[in-house]
Amino acid sequence: MRKVYILTLSLSLLLSLIFLFKEEQPDAQPIIKKIDLIQNYGKLPLHFIENRGQLDKRVKFYERGTAHSTYFTEEGVYVVLHGRNREPEVLSIKPLGGNPEPHITAEGKLSGRVNYLKGSDPEKWKRDIPTYAKVRYKEVYEGIDVVFYGNQRRLEYDVVVKPGADLKAVRFSYEGVKELKVNDKGELVAVLPSGSVIVQDKPFIYQEVDGKKVEIRGRFVVSKEDKKYYYGFEVDGYREGYALVVDPALSYSSFLGGSSQNSGYGIAVDSSGNAYVVGTTLSSDFPVQGALQGSRGGSYDAFVTKVSPQGNSIVFSTYLGGSDRDDGTGVAVDPGGNVYVVGKTRSPDFPTTTNAYDTSCGTDGSCDSGENDVFLAKINPQGDSLLYSTFLGGSGQDGPDGAEEFGHDVAVDQNGIVYIGGQANSTDFPVKNEYLACGNTWDAFVAKIDTTKSGNASLLYSSCFDGGYGYGIAVDSNGNAYLTGRKYNNVTFGTDAFVAKVDTNQSGLSSLIFFRFYGGSARDEGADIALDSSGNIYITGFTRSDDFPTQNAYDTSCGTDGNCNNGNEDAFLVKLDSSGNILYATYFGGSDDEIGHGIAVDSQGRAFIVGETRSPDMPTKDAYDTSCGNDGNCDVNSDRYDVFVAKFDPDQAGNASLLYSTFLGGSEFDYGYDAALDSSGNLYLTGETTSDDFPLSNPFQSLRNGSPDVFVAKLSEFATLTVTMSGNGTGSVTSSPGGIDCGSDCSETYAANSNITLSVTPSADSSFGGWGDACSGCGTNTTCVVTMSTDKTCVAAFNIPGSGGDSGGGCSASGITSPSNILGWILPFLLILVRRFIRV
Repeated sequence: MRKVYILTLSLSLLLSLIFLFKEEQPDAQPIIKKIDLIQNYGKLPLHFIENRGQLDKRVKFYERGTAHSTYFTEEGVYVVLHGRNREPEVLSIKPLGGNPEPHITAEGKLSGRVNYLKGSDPEKWKRDIPTYAKVRYKEVYEGIDVVFYGNQRRLEYDVVVKPGADLKAVRFSYEGVKELKVNDKGELVAVLPSGSVIVQDKPFIYQEVDGKKVEIRGRFVVSKEDKKYYYGFEVDGYREGYALVVDPALSYSSFLGGSSQNSGYGIAVDSSGNAYVVGTTLSSDFPVQGALQGSRGGSYDAFVTKVSPQGNSIVFSTYLGGSDRDDGTGVAVDPGGNVYVVGKTRSPDFPTTTNAYDTSCGTDGSCDSGENDVFLAKINPQGDSLLYSTFLGGSGQDGPDGAEEFGHDVAVDQNGIVYIGGQANSTDFPVKNEYLACGNTWDAFVAKIDTTKSGNASLLYSSCFDGGYGYGIAVDSNGNAYLTGRKYNNVTFGTDAFVAKVDTNQSGLSSLIFFRFYGGSARDEGADIALDSSGNIYITGFTRSDDFPTQNAYDTSCGTDGNCNNGNEDAFLVKLDSSGNILYATYFGGSDDEIGHGIAVDSQGRAFIVGETRSPDMPTKDAYDTSCGNDGNCDVNSDRYDVFVAKFDPDQAGNASLLYSTFLGGSEFDYGYDAALDSSGNLYLTGETTSDDFPLSNPFQSLRNGSPDVFVAKLSEFATLTVTMSGNGTGSVTSSPGGIDCGSDCSETYAANSNITLSVTPSADSSFGGWGDACSGCGTNTTCVVTMSTDKTCVAAFNIPGSGGDSGGGCSASGITSPSNILGWILPFLLILVRRFIRV
């Protein structure tokens, strides 16, 4: 009974197996060149090679992945685990009692070809050997196929059970292992003679019903006979009229980028689950599709990419920029699917529209000798038309440090009115109905723009706030804008985080509702801000202050020594009421640096913060990944960062307020910059990574092209509905949407906060006695609507008339357990979040 986060990355049952056949080797090459080939080969997607005589004839196909090679024969699958400083270990998986001569075929022909040139006789050379994306064992058992495929450099497989076939027939021998067991997470753990461990993720088992994947409860089953280990699968109550697939947790996570530098700074999501990512790229080959602007304009360009709800395809992707540098930093989407992008530009030819507030950069039309202006662009839902685009800035000639107008973040209200938060450095920065004109030092600003109007009329409100930087912005239904950032003035030590609440429908001094500081005696910065439906305010950022104010905190001290570990930074989360008073405030971090960059709040007031960490002891809870970097120590010799994700319930206090926390990353540098939530509680992340092994699943781009690349990932929240039967009668319970259809105890996983309608049908000799537990409010109605705000159990009572059977039943719905250690990411696309790397 748990609520599960699912990294939406679409991976299957992760497998690492291996075996060594002596293979004819290509001719020797100079060592420098050979090393280069090995490095490049490791970046290629896993592919299956047809055996045309270069191997033992028993091998039909083979593949080589990270630290393993796999060979596919009629007898079974053989694998050898290998690597530096270790002896090869041979494993095999063989089906028992199945077809002794299964038909082994390859699917998905790839463009790559392989050549083997051995010796001086060209007649013996093997040329132009095709490669494939999948290998299928057909009819291993009657009506059952096993399909092997790759995700990144990892081998995975599905067991496909056709209608009428029996999954219980599937039983594999697992040879070459010292021990085989199922751990308390449902993972299959193989202990090798060397002491190394291989972990297969808990299987995700589903059926396609009415075009939707319906999860079926199931598990690994292990046995030992005559000192040999065997495993199979056990499922609960699946529908025999539909195919059954054993597949690991689904999620999505993908690289995004070209061959140069690419960074993702902002993310938003629409009501259909499409994700919108903005950032900056120096790549001339950044992936574009249906583009408004198909080529890079100059140096760095902003980009806008729309990703499908499944995460496996790009809906549109476009450059946005002129001949100089342009950075996209914030994105929002309105109810009509229009996309709003904000950032900074120093391109005089940045694309603008005729209805712009300002069609020229700076005051001289040339960005005043290379200084930045803010830009705001509105793009249609198809991504191929610019509906509104404007500069916003001054001359910068009064700025002592050189002028730089910068739009950091953007929000849009229910009427399509746009709010920008950022920083100005010009005395002639445009203001309207302002609380304060802009000065000649850095000032935070709030601007309100109606993109349906033209020229000066489109700017509705613009004001500076003396001496600070504006980073994150949010807006409520009344048109109040909320800005956070950092501020110098009137602070005794360093900078403080601030929150400003601005009524943009007012003018002058009346427009500022409050301006509050939050911080201690050192440096504190607010990075992002969000609101809940009650008007409470949430901010995240970082602090170096050991006296940062805390309340009901998960952690009341900075770092691990209470003193920020001698100048390091902790992330923080602060919840305020609508008047700016602190309701909850906590540090979050370990012995090194954490910075909170992005925040999102769900319908129940639970806050998700995303950022970066290099603390190996950062606290984790029910984590997808409990360790930082590949060495568990943030690859300490290189001082690398991982992304972190943490979920809090600020209505709780102390340890109970942390619901979930995880590392996310590979072996290099990974930074999380922004987060967004959809109405179902799915979390979307973006940032940048230099890790080739950043966790992926179902990616639209499977290889890291640049340094860094953008990453896009989705974690999904689910809750389990369990139906139990009581009474001396019989009957069935079905659900809409589908998933539950049973005459005995069963369960199904649904999106959090979704409404599920249960219907009962008594057997001919029985009557329905009523609902119990979470459905008790429905009485004896034959239908009951359940809102999946948490894991729930409903009891359906069926009685034989006159026998004195039960009328309803009772037990209690469980509380929420945060995401367990499951990668699917992820991030996919939506089932159990399990660590998806082969752990050896």
